[in-house]
Amino acid sequence: MLFGNNPRQKLDLNLGGKQILFEKVVRYLGLYFDPRLTFNAHFKILKERCEKDLNIMRMLTGSDYGSDKKSLLVIFKSSIRSKIDYGAQIYASASPNSLKTLDTIQNKALRIALRALPN
Repeated sequence: MLFGNNPRQKLDLNLGGKQILFEKVVRYLGLYFDPRLTFNAHFKILKERCEKDLNIMRMLTGSDYGSDKKSLLVIFKSSIRSKIDYGAQIYASASPNSLKTLDTIQNKALRIALRALPN
C-alpha cells in the first residue's frame, strides 16, 4: 500500500520473482488503513461490530435480569467503548465528519443504557 495524496502511482515491485500486489485497505493490529488515511473502512467495520453489541443492550433492557442502568453501563464500557477507544490516537486525525460515526454509536449506547429516549 502506498500512502499519500497520489496513491494511484504505479510501482512494479517484485520479491523473489513474484509481483507484489497493492491493496486498497490493509488491516494492521486491528486497524484498517486506506491510502489517504481517512479511516472510512475502519469506521464502517467498527460500526457493524458495535451494532451487534447495541442489539444485545436493547435485548437486555426489555428483560428482568441485567436491565438496571449500572449493568448496562458496564456492558457499554466493556463491549462498545473498548472497541471505540482502541487505536483512537491513530485515527484522531480523521475528518470530523468521519469521527461523528463514532459519536452516534456512543450516543445510541448511552441512550439505551440510561433509557433516555426510545430507540
